[in-house]
Order: sequence, then structure tokens, then C-alpha cells
Amino acid sequence: MLAGKAYALGMAIDISALRAAEDHIRRQQAELAHVARVSAMGELVAAIAHELNQPLTAIRTNAQATRRMLASGEVDKAELDEALGDISADAGRASEIIRRLRELLRKATPENFRRGPRRRRLSRGLGLKSHIRGGPTLVLCSSRRGRSGRPNVRTNRGMVLVVDDDASVRKALRRLFHATGRNVETFASAAEFLAYDLPPDAGCLVLDIRMPGISGLDLQKQFALRNPDLPVVVITGHGDDEVRQRALEGGAIAILDKPFDDQSLLDALELAMGRKRSS
Repeated sequence: MLAGKAYALGMAIDISALRAAEDHIRRQQAELAHVARVSAMGELVAAIAHELNQPLTAIRTNAQATRRMLASGEVDKAELDEALGDISADAGRASEIIRRLRELLRKATPENFRRGPRRRRLSRGLGLKSHIRGGPTLVLCSSRRGRSGRPNVRTNRGMVLVVDDDASVRKALRRLFHATGRNVETFASAAEFLAYDLPPDAGCLVLDIRMPGISGLDLQKQFALRNPDLPVVVITGHGDDEVRQRALEGGAIAILDKPFDDQSLLDALELAMGRKRSS
């Protein structure tokens, strides 16, 4: 009321810009949440693949080594029985992994796997493949036992050195290399391998990528400084394009995805050792 007259005072504010900004922020938050979910699922799938590829690699390698033993005519019944037992045990291991994963996935959403013990349990523990074919090799056994406790074979092919943190994979690869007339030593970690005195007949290093402690890529880099002439074949159950590229740039002769065909691995070894002999 002013001078006997009533007045009304009003104010109009355009908040459309504010609402548009709020809508933009909400859309960005939704997109970020989606990216986080996709990233978490991608890491989960990679962890599952790695976990399953270990027993599958051991099963396939043991089966192929057994076929080579039978084809050679040099059949050790005790070794054959042990190989079949290993195949059965690793099949049970793979089945248990699948059962545990199904149980966990029923109870959890992708966000639960970004951090915490579930993901750590899953993730315990590049595409280059050779297709040259060759025939089986006669097994020549001797009674001398190597560092691994298994009989060594007489061969001038050069010793194969295997570094893989999975015990079943190491055992299966040792059996395969013995079945094809090769000396082999296996190591459970990069640290164990680095403490080993390299023998003069070392022919090739077969190296897993994903290992606790020193990774396979880090070991490849360190070892190249000490022994640049020893060729490396990389095997992996958890390799992406970046990992493959780094391994190739580090000098890897071949990169095989687990579970690999035995002949692809043997062809890669022949290629690697051939380069070593010609260097």
C-alpha cells in the first residue's frame, strides 16, 4: 500500500538454462555409470577367461602329449595313467570354477566385482599362431633325472625353459616336451627362474604373461638385457592387443593364446631354436 493505492510486485526468472544444465549433468553421470559397469564386466570376463583357460590348457596339452606317447610306441604305462589322472583332475577343477562362478553371479551385480574379495578370487590364478605341420618325434628316455624330478631325454635340440605360475600347466607342458624328445625345466615364478643358472644348452624360454610378483612382460624385459640371444615364446590366457604388442616389441618369436594346439607350440619352438642356431 502506497499513497492509498495497492501495488503488487512480481519477478520472473527464466530457469530453463539451469534445468538444461542439470539434465546435462544427469546424462553425464548416467553415461559414466554405464562406462563403469561395462568396464567392470570386461575385467570380470577377462578374469573368468584366465581362470578357466588354465585347466583347459592343461587338459588339452596332456591329451595331446598322451596321443604322441601312444603314437611313438614308447609307452610308459605309469606315465600314461598319471596323465589321464591329471586330465580328470583338471576337468574337475574347471567344473568347480564354473559352479563357483554361477553361484557368485546369481548373488551379485557387476558393481560387486569392481573391488573386493570376489574379484580377487576370480582373478587368481598375443594372437600370432604358427600353422606349419611336422611329424611326431621318437621318445628316447634315459634314467637321469633333472631338476623337476622327471627323467630327462637325450636330445641335442636345446633345453626348453617354462615359466608359468599354474602347476597343472607346467606339468602338462613338461609331459608334452618330454613326449617330443626335448629336455625341459619348469619354474613357478619369475623370481625362481631368475635365480636359476642358465645351462649352456638352453634353447628357448616359454613364458606366461600373467603371474604374481614379477609379470611375464617384466621378466621378458629383464631377461633380454641379460640373455638377448635366447628366444622367447609367450603363452597367455589373459592377453589383449596392448599386451601382445608389448611382447612382440620385446622380441617374442610367437604369442599363443591358451588353450593352444600342441603343434602350434612345437612349431614356434622350432622357429625360435632355428633362429638361435643361426644367430
